[in-house]
Amino acid sequence: MIKLEDDLHKYLTNIYESTNLKDQIYNSELSLSYDFNKYIVGVYFELGTSEDAAYKNVESLDVHFYAQKKISLFEIVDIFDKALNKKDIDRYWFTHKPVYLIKLKENGLHHWVLSYNVNRY
Repeated sequence: MIKLEDDLHKYLTNIYESTNLKDQIYNSELSLSYDFNKYIVGVYFELGTSEDAAYKNVESLDVHFYAQKKISLFEIVDIFDKALNKKDIDRYWFTHKPVYLIKLKENGLHHWVLSYNVNRY
């Protein structure tokens, strides 16, 4: 899974850079002191094993987006989703989970999560 995480970080970084955002994508939660005024949108991803025992060799990818302004999020989330859903990345196939877009509001921030199943073939 370490190779997949490294490959994903590179791939997601390329997507992030294509959006002209000024920060970077993280592979852990954002700092509590993250500067949304300076960076607008904070993005990080989590990779783990699927909790559903019916699926073997399936990883779970969640890409988290935080912003103070909702409009910023919609455009960025859409760019990431188009680059990830039903894509083959280094012999990994990415597909939406049944509930693939979760929208939350936490502490005055908009928090959206894109969720994917990742299958190795």
